[in-house]
Amino acid sequence: MLEKKNIVYIGLGSNLGDREINLNSAINLISEHPANRLIMASKHYRNPAIEAAGPDEFLNSVIKIETSFDARELLVYLQELECKIDPQRNKRGRKSARHIDIDILKYGDLNINEPGLVIPHPRMHERDFVMKPLRELEALEYANEIIQKHSNDLDEIHVPEPFFGKENIAQQKAISELIKQKLNSSALINIRKIYLSDIDELYDIDKKCFGDKHWSRGIFLRELENPNAIYYVAETKNPKLIKQKLLGFIGVWLILDEMHIMTIGTHPDYQGRKIAEQLLIAALDTALVNGVRTITLEVRLSNTPAQKLYEKYDFKHQGIRKNYYHDDGESALI
Repeated sequence: MLEKKNIVYIGLGSNLGDREINLNSAINLISEHPANRLIMASKHYRNPAIEAAGPDEFLNSVIKIETSFDARELLVYLQELECKIDPQRNKRGRKSARHIDIDILKYGDLNINEPGLVIPHPRMHERDFVMKPLRELEALEYANEIIQKHSNDLDEIHVPEPFFGKENIAQQKAISELIKQKLNSSALINIRKIYLSDIDELYDIDKKCFGDKHWSRGIFLRELENPNAIYYVAETKNPKLIKQKLLGFIGVWLILDEMHIMTIGTHPDYQGRKIAEQLLIAALDTALVNGVRTITLEVRLSNTPAQKLYEKYDFKHQGIRKNYYHDDGESALI
């Protein structure tokens, strides 16, 4: 349990070695420390190097955590983490190219100006590689606030103008679309891990989606005992509007830095409501937190809607498994 709940935004960057691994390793180590809890993480953004840190471009990200470290303790911990990931960092110089760079951007409402520790970060508003991922997190928080506000009052939903100013028209549109998408789905459903009590209803949805020759009830029970398997379900948050309790599910296997999506399905009566997309996002969030580098899946060649969903999240066609599906012999797209 955290002794104090301090909300902190941390910026990360890497332009040496495998940048994805460096960022994910740092995020994992920060989140795994008992003093910290990861709340959310931005996408990774490519940016040109500044000052003497070139020539290779950086990958940058921002995370939001809850921590019981005070500001100075957190600074010491992050600096030790930098040296753990990049032992030669201090020898090369702190402004040179680096495997990892970790900065405290904001620590609650604190204003600190001490030797070696200035909060908020004095130059973050001048740096696009900080502000882009930070604004992404702010946009998600903003969308979640609106969703929470209107989750029990769906008939009175009004999406206000985003707050980044008239000069950021493209970002305003993106945030408005994000909020509308979330209100169309997340306000009505909750994504959570599977319970044993869900099995019968889950099996019923599976049969409705894929027929009697798909997975048995026993397979679902074995998956619950599989240490590599993670399953999420979508359940209704408003039984007055949606009578069906469980609306869909997704199951993945997580082994080291690889994830395989085993199955995903939405109750036929509730398809077209972005439920599968919310389940996929839950799997992607799990992948991000666990440092996954590769995610794979198979999809029927005839299932164009599912292929479009995966393509939306940057899945790429890698090949075909011929006669993959046992019930009808249809091939699968990898």
